[in-house]
Amino acid sequence: MPASALRRLEWFISDSNKAYCYQIVDEWQRGEGGDYELMKVCHHVERELLLAERFDKTEKGVLLKSGTFPAINENIFKRFFADISMNVIKVDDITVAVENRRTVAWYDLTEDYIESLYFITHMHEFVTVHR
Repeated sequence: MPASALRRLEWFISDSNKAYCYQIVDEWQRGEGGDYELMKVCHHVERELLLAERFDKTEKGVLLKSGTFPAINENIFKRFFADISMNVIKVDDITVAVENRRTVAWYDLTEDYIESLYFITHMHEFVTVHR
């Protein structure tokens, strides 16, 4: 995540402990039943630090490189579905995003959205070929 997306949150970030923190979160996410409790904590942090608004101002490509907060997935999906609602279907971009999001820890909680994007691209390609 670029520093510009986290401006004025430096006090909450410890570069020297970053690897350790990622390890804790990763183990918590992948632990038995831990993802629900972690999701509650993440949503609390997202609300308190207004992360959704910050993610709205961050490029989609940058967000695709991170998966720590559920709001990142929500933001990515929101953007793609907004484009789709205006009949702007960028098959290559969506395919890359789907492949990327399938490997993040929150996949189980967002699988339906991820896979719907995948099938939308295939339907779009079918319609394009058979017009």
